[in-house]
Formats: sequence, C-alpha cells, structure tokens
Amino acid sequence: MGSLYVIHGDELLLGLEAADLIRRAAKHKGFEDRIVLVAENRFDWSKLKEQSQSVSLFSTNKVVDLRIPTGKPGKSGSDALQAYVKNIPENTITLITLPGLDRNTRNAKWFLALEKYGVSRSKESISRATTRLDRVPIKTSKANNGSRRTSTSSR
Repeated sequence: MGSLYVIHGDELLLGLEAADLIRRAAKHKGFEDRIVLVAENRFDWSKLKEQSQSVSLFSTNKVVDLRIPTGKPGKSGSDALQAYVKNIPENTITLITLPGLDRNTRNAKWFLALEKYGVSRSKESISRATTRLDRVPIKTSKANNGSRRTSTSSR
C-alpha cells in the first residue's frame, strides 16, 4: 500500500466509495488510528505536519484524512503540501480528497507534487472494478432478509 492517495472530482459517491476502500485497506494493514483534517478558510497548515508526527497511545500506524473542500489550499497550504509529501512518515498513510479541479489547479505546483509522490485518481475515472485497492479480502454473507452484507475478513 502506498503512503499517499489523492481523490478528486465531482462524482461524490464514487469518491466516498474510493476513500472508504482506501481506509478499509489501511485498517486491514494495521493502520488503526484516523485523523480527519478539514482545510477550510484560515486552516492552520502546521496541523498537517503535527498530526502526522504525533504518537498515539493505541497504535503507531495512522491514516491522515485531509479534506480540501474548496480545492484551493492557498499559498501557505501549497507550501505545506509540497513539503509534507516529500517527508510522509513511514507509519502514516495520507488520504487527500478534493472537489473537481480546473486545469490551472491541476497544473499548480502543490497538485503536481501530490501526483508525483502519491496515487492520484479523478473520481470521474474511478470505476467500481478499479477500486479494489490492494485486493482487500472481503467476505460476503447473506443476511436473513436476503440482502448482502460485506465485511473485511480477519487473518
């Protein structure tokens, strides 16, 4: 599993499903802790580095789930993201979700750095067949009412 995943685009449901699969695969690999950061106006970008380096009492592995709802991190965010992706700690998987991005944003230094160091997927290009990241074992069982229920299998 990689250390950086970037999901962007306007297909909300596909993005949610892809992010959920990444989180589930990470959990299966032992990344129990999850930190959610929402980078809105006046977001303190130093929190990204602090949270990735903080030590948990319960698990050494963590998922940093960074959401940038505007798709525009600003100058300080751009600098922070470029520095962060070059030094993601080994015990951290970072998931960054963004809305649809215009061509100028996709060509910005910060976004090019995300694509260089991570796995980047546009929600428009995600299909259900390609969202099986790292082939997380899934056990499917029939519930009493005939509906299907899935869960990760334990090994």
